[in-house]
Amino acid sequence: MRKRAAAALMAWIVMQTPSAMAQEWLRSYGGSGRDTLREIVSIGEDVLVAGSTTSSDGDLSIRTREGETGWLFRLSADGSVLWSFCSSRDGRTEIESPYVHDDGHVTCVLSGAQGKEWIELNDRGRAETRVTVPDVS
Repeated sequence: MRKRAAAALMAWIVMQTPSAMAQEWLRSYGGSGRDTLREIVSIGEDVLVAGSTTSSDGDLSIRTREGETGWLFRLSADGSVLWSFCSSRDGRTEIESPYVHDDGHVTCVLSGAQGKEWIELNDRGRAETRVTVPDVS
């Protein structure tokens, strides 16, 4: 799954980049666990990628916990990881709906079987605000 996700990510970036500026690269992201990329959002020449992971090695060697977690990371035009953010809470293990605001901060939603949480990150990928979103009947 990870190889297909990396290849799809590379193909998407090449399609989004003007041909004169296109840089071809292929790289797998994550580690030895299950890494799932679900959403890709362009930010000028950079890219935000959202999903989940069970890895705690490779690109995720900074993780100190085990188990599945939501994962959001920002890549530069050459494929380098600029920052990486992981979070899980109360059964929420998937990051979705990343959005980049004009001032550079990013918002996303951490979701799972136990509802959702809205998270605001600064331009370096550090959480600044977390709000539990109540379930709507």
